[in-house]
Amino acid sequence: MFFLNIGSCMSKATRNSLVQDIVTRWNSTLAMFQRILQQQRALTLAHIDFPELKLLNVPTYKCLQDTLSAKFVVIGALREDGVIDKNADINIIFARAAGFVDIDIYFYPCASCINEIKDTLKYLEDYNAKFNRVWLCIWGVTDAKNPEGWSSVQDKNVEIIKKMVDTVKGKNYDYGIYTSRDNWIEITGNTREFNDAPLLYYNYDYKNNFDDFYRNPFGGWQTPTMKLYTYYKKVCGAEVWSLWKP
Repeated sequence: MFFLNIGSCMSKATRNSLVQDIVTRWNSTLAMFQRILQQQRALTLAHIDFPELKLLNVPTYKCLQDTLSAKFVVIGALREDGVIDKNADINIIFARAAGFVDIDIYFYPCASCINEIKDTLKYLEDYNAKFNRVWLCIWGVTDAKNPEGWSSVQDKNVEIIKKMVDTVKGKNYDYGIYTSRDNWIEITGNTREFNDAPLLYYNYDYKNNFDDFYRNPFGGWQTPTMKLYTYYKKVCGAEVWSLWKP
């Protein structure tokens, strides 16, 4: 096993070379255990891991995969203060090297962070970090002291979200909405404007089902795509959140 601490002062070529070297060595080691891994129980879609803005290594992702029977991950890439998570590209590459093929990312965009969304997508492209979907987190009014720059005029907030969506779609990426019922109602007035997008909602009730949503739907969504149902916990040395999808 090996660990990596990559300084931001490295050139892009040096960084890419170092990451590729580590992935190559890990894949070589992984091949030795392929027969054993094939005999292990099949992974389910019962959990998804949510590493929080920290650099994880390939063995950690493999441990998360095996310990939680996880088959997909969602990795943070843009912080609520508008700063790109410079670990995101390596986390994506290492998660893929560990065997994950279903990899999404999430953004905590502040209301004025349209350019930062563009910059983050370009950063991941520059480092060849491949992912499937961008989840836009619409939050910060009901569960945080910082309202993330949202307006008290809900129609203005809807327009801001439209700009975020258009920015992601303009770069040819799929998007989804990541929010809670209370935040969505408070920020957007419960708009149905985005109910054709996948919904990832959070409610820390520790129940891996959508029953709570069906009792109190919002935003015009008929059914969600995923639910974040537990607060973070330490697993394999990483802070992860458990999510569920059917």
